[in-house]
Amino acid sequence: MNSKKSWLIMFNIFAILLALFLIGRGWQRRQNTQLSGDCPDLPLSKIKEPDAISITLKQGESKTELIKQNGAWQVITNEGGKPADEEKIKQVLLTLSTAQCGNLASANPSHRTDFGLDEEHLLQIEIKNQNEEITKFWIGKVAMVPQTTYISQPDSDKTYTLKSNVRTMLTADYNDWAKKEEKTEEQQNP
Repeated sequence: MNSKKSWLIMFNIFAILLALFLIGRGWQRRQNTQLSGDCPDLPLSKIKEPDAISITLKQGESKTELIKQNGAWQVITNEGGKPADEEKIKQVLLTLSTAQCGNLASANPSHRTDFGLDEEHLLQIEIKNQNEEITKFWIGKVAMVPQTTYISQPDSDKTYTLKSNVRTMLTADYNDWAKKEEKTEEQQNP
């Protein structure tokens, strides 16, 4: 009788663990993005680093403008233009242009707060190319799936997942885009 009871307890524990495993896999499968290339509403593949001439980033009250003048990127400030970190800009543009769109996260605009796409948290991005074509989109918070972020457009109710770590690269603080001045040996060792 005792061994039968032990066997029944072991079977129940196994059944519970199996159920938890299967539920977890189903949840993970729903969270994983099935990459589909370009989001239908978001023409990210149009973004090409050599063609880009301006980038505007806005989050809340913070706004940064990056403009390419005479082949060099500048961060526009109240005092005028400062040299920008061109490698960072190239990396961001490359990351955006090669990012793969995942599934539709929601078609309901009332869910935007859940994705960090509400007015307080979203990062508005506008990229203009040499042909004066403008690509506008919003970046939300990092999604639950690693290296995935939420993305939408101002004139669309749809929110997609984007397989990219681009959110961690973007900020509306102009200091993060300015070229870091290298200290001379004298400045390093006074």
